[in-house]
Amino acid sequence: MNSAGAAVQRDPPHIELLGKYELLVRLGVGGMAELFVARATGQHGFEKLVVLKRILASHAGDQVFIDMLLDEARLAATLHHPNIVQVYDVGEVDGSYFFTMEYVFGEDLRSIVRAVRAQGKHLSLEQILQIIIGVAAGIHYAHEKEGSDGQPLGIVHRDISPHNILVSHDGSVKLIDFGIARVTAMNSKTAHGVVKGKVSYMSPEQCRGEPLDRRSDIFALGILLWELTTRRRLFTGDNTVAISGQICHSDAPRPSSIVADYPPALEEIVLKALARDREKRYASAQELQLELEKFAHDHRLLLSSARLASFMSELFAERISATKADIREQIAWRVDSGRDDSSLNSGFSGVNSTRELQEYDSDAGFPAQVSRRNLWLGLGALVLLLLLLAIVLALVLLQERRAPEPEPLPAGALTAAPATAPATAATTATTTAAAVSDPPVVPSTTSPVVSDPPVAPSATPPVVSDAAPPSGRRSSRKRSKKTSSGKKPSSKGSEKTKKPAWDPDSPLPPP
Repeated sequence: MNSAGAAVQRDPPHIELLGKYELLVRLGVGGMAELFVARATGQHGFEKLVVLKRILASHAGDQVFIDMLLDEARLAATLHHPNIVQVYDVGEVDGSYFFTMEYVFGEDLRSIVRAVRAQGKHLSLEQILQIIIGVAAGIHYAHEKEGSDGQPLGIVHRDISPHNILVSHDGSVKLIDFGIARVTAMNSKTAHGVVKGKVSYMSPEQCRGEPLDRRSDIFALGILLWELTTRRRLFTGDNTVAISGQICHSDAPRPSSIVADYPPALEEIVLKALARDREKRYASAQELQLELEKFAHDHRLLLSSARLASFMSELFAERISATKADIREQIAWRVDSGRDDSSLNSGFSGVNSTRELQEYDSDAGFPAQVSRRNLWLGLGALVLLLLLLAIVLALVLLQERRAPEPEPLPAGALTAAPATAPATAATTATTTAAAVSDPPVVPSTTSPVVSDPPVAPSATPPVVSDAAPPSGRRSSRKRSKKTSSGKKPSSKGSEKTKKPAWDPDSPLPPP
């Protein structure tokens, strides 16, 4: 029922079932009820999107609100017209009363006017007439509606305002919300003197609390026509009393006093619809409709639902895409979560009807909501990031383990002399000692001498060169290196090797 462009608030990821209906997207909330886009599925792939209106949990036990909801549903269910939103079903689950109706994928007139003004534009005369003519056709059908006994029901909408006029994205115009409609031939609980509706769009007799007939709705149509063509509010004031006083005691200003080139023929139509004396107004909404159609014909204005649809598609392109994506995401979440469609047809599903949904700002637009699919995607990305960090850390540790680190040799262990040291050694009578080096050993032109397993030291200590210190710790600082060209160490290093000395860190005992 409500427009797709109205502020949409997503349900939590949990999808609620109300009987056979699956609540997808919350459209809005009013004084006593809330609206959802819902989906009904059936056998053989049957699927239908509807708008579900149910009483708020805070009023679920109030019999007055229950009766108002059921009266609206019963009345609207009898109306079948292209310019009136149709009611499909009425139900109750665990004390929660609701009814479903046609889903109009579009915008209410208030949202359209705001969007146009935000772009620095205004509705064209063709678009205005297309909308008002559609509403007039729908309300005339309701005024003429008869009961099963053939007697007129005497329906008066009483709340024709921009909020209750929808324009779909395919160019159709729909009148909604017969919640406060007065029905003479039905059991109406609205007493005379009780004022209901939006004051700025009331007729003088409605403001005074007098008995109403169809001409009260015609006055409301005249207000809409005046405001849309002049792009101004007609009745304004600091409070409802001041506004009611203007409606009851002041005639509407001539549109030509505000718009210089206002068409005189259209002005006469508007002022007749706004006559304070109901006897001077149009006798029916159809009479007003025919006058507007004649004016459009005489002035060669092209009225086309296709042109109106093109205008809506351009004006609300982003909202259309966002709303479609929102509904698709909710449906996809149900599929991904493994729900069985048969659960939607299993009768009452134990819905907690007292669960309150979060309030929202009607001008907030489309808030970003996090679905369960997005949650899993986020968790997956986090796990992947942690895995990449673990791999990088493992590679760093592996590099450190492969890097050569000098370690001290155990006492008495002999190994090959370093390739960068001269191939000289002191030989004693019983043993030959080779210079000690840290692994790994770099190949050289002179093959290192490798001794047999440890031999007991002789009385004469071996001559140890500074160029090849026996200790792994000192060799990292004092080791002489041969250049890539094969040159020998400097003469300073050679002089040091000629001086026999005992190194305190040597694994060999002192002489």
